[in-house]
Amino acid sequence: MNNVAPSVIIAMLLLPGRALADDNFGNFVQDGTANQGSVIQTGTGNQAGTATLPVHQTGVFDSLTLTQSGDDNTIGLDGQGLLQFGTASTDGTAANSAIIIQNSNGNSIGELVQTTGAVHASTANILTVTQDDRDDNVIGSIQQVTESNAAGNFADIVQTGTHNRLDVLSQHSTSNEGINRVIFNASGDYNGADHGLSTSAGTLAIVARSTGAQASHIIQDSDGSGGANNDAQLFITGHYNGYGITQLGTDNSVGSIITGLDNSFASYQHGEHNQITSGNIAGDDNDMGLRQFGTANAMAANLQWSSSFNEVGIGEDGDTDTADLTAKGNHGVYGIGQIGRGHSATLAINGNSNIVIAIQANDGHLADAGNTLVVSVTGDGNNALVDNTPQNFSGPALTVAAAAAIPGSLLLAPDASLMVGPGIGDAPLIPGMLVQWGDGNSMTITVGAATPSNGNAFAALQKGNGNILTASINGNSNQLAVLQIGNSNSAASEIDGSGNIVAISQ
Repeated sequence: MNNVAPSVIIAMLLLPGRALADDNFGNFVQDGTANQGSVIQTGTGNQAGTATLPVHQTGVFDSLTLTQSGDDNTIGLDGQGLLQFGTASTDGTAANSAIIIQNSNGNSIGELVQTTGAVHASTANILTVTQDDRDDNVIGSIQQVTESNAAGNFADIVQTGTHNRLDVLSQHSTSNEGINRVIFNASGDYNGADHGLSTSAGTLAIVARSTGAQASHIIQDSDGSGGANNDAQLFITGHYNGYGITQLGTDNSVGSIITGLDNSFASYQHGEHNQITSGNIAGDDNDMGLRQFGTANAMAANLQWSSSFNEVGIGEDGDTDTADLTAKGNHGVYGIGQIGRGHSATLAINGNSNIVIAIQANDGHLADAGNTLVVSVTGDGNNALVDNTPQNFSGPALTVAAAAAIPGSLLLAPDASLMVGPGIGDAPLIPGMLVQWGDGNSMTITVGAATPSNGNAFAALQKGNGNILTASINGNSNQLAVLQIGNSNSAASEIDGSGNIVAISQ
């Protein structure tokens, strides 16, 4: 069907009083002003839109509602099978608006594209997708694109159940356009990328694949002018899920709340003044990698509820970035890597048998470009693993951690030193490796501030000139090895307890 000027299409593939309708196919084409389309399919094996027979709306203000209730139904089966192209918007409305609801099992959205051109007074594209309370549902590709001087995009996606998957959701705009926003809720197990019946942290894992952010992938990007003020919010509840976010541009933000076991999450930002906040992460055996490339970026990760066996890696490459990592729990691996100048990093760990790693390198810049590192640990046996290896030191902290060496080229990514195996840098200095490479850095180490903490081990290396290290230890049988290489460096320590070993070499 083709309609010009205001048009309404309603296709109901279940009539009142009839049995469920199976294996039906629906499509329509609308071209004009104030297009409204509605498809309701109830039954099994129904289709709405393919590459050759699409659901297609073009014009000033497009509105679409698609509802499928039953198993193995498809929408936009392939190649832009569902397409909205808004040429303009009226009265502050969106150019394109779509609501998609799929209830039951094995349903899929193949490819859905919303594109706007010309000037739009408000939001360009609005999309709501709900795949609810069932299993094995798939979202293949969702694309929201705004062309020059168009407004931003909004997508609200909900997947509930088991073995549901989002392959990719992308929003594209330039810095002259409106804000892109994604709210994504996933509740259930084995959701995200398709990883079968694996009982590991999704297909990302190992510090979220050190982070090129993949798996179920959300992308907010830009052309060369840089997308700005984009926002992505993830809420993940359940086990064995895997999700990734990529943002390119300036002043973007990511927020995530993750609850469950064996989940995997990655976030990558490239640009300036970006922010990642991962808060209220609760559960065990989760794997998270956060990476930023650019200037004046900030990230914060907070693991609470005494979560254990988690691995978190943070990597920042640029200048004047900040990173804050707070964790409560046991047997975790936590690492921050920063390359560039004027960075600051804080690690605050409360628990037992964790490993803490932090590396900052300011590329040999002058003292006024130094980095700042603050590490606080409360608990016992941290950086002193037995089964998971590291665990040397002793006798003046094993002669100041075997005089060190490091590079390898100062790691980075969200490495967290790939979970502490061999190959950490070119050489040791392991238990609790804290490294600053360059001039004008400062490092503060506090062990047992809240309550005496025992059996912890730290190794600190500062290579360069004008570096400062301050250490405070409260507890018994702790070890600290400090190696400073260069000129005009200073180190001071305050120890309270018995059986502690502190070795400083300058």
